[in-house]
Amino acid sequence: MTWRLALLVFLGAAGVAGVLCVVMPKHRVMPTHRVTKENFDRIQNGLTEKEVAEILGRDGDYGPGEALELPGGFDGPQTFGLSYETWTAGDVWIRVYFYDGKVAQKVMRAPERVVPRN
Repeated sequence: MTWRLALLVFLGAAGVAGVLCVVMPKHRVMPTHRVTKENFDRIQNGLTEKEVAEILGRDGDYGPGEALELPGGFDGPQTFGLSYETWTAGDVWIRVYFYDGKVAQKVMRAPERVVPRN
């Protein structure tokens, strides 16, 4: 009788674990990137490029899907002390403009909206 009880406990625990593995991730999925409105709001004028990278991670495309065709910027990596970096994640992107290595302006684009600059 004890082996039947042990088997029932094991099967019950396995069933609960299986359900949790299937159901819970759907409710607790966090983005694998930092291209979010919350992080956009943390970027303030005067932050250094390093401080912005600490908030958003390294600039780049964090998918999914193909990279977006973004509006033009400056010719070359830096013009008259101005530069910019872009972080994309699917159809959302954040572009931060720097003047002499510090944030001068920021823009975020998400589907159907453009978040105002500073």
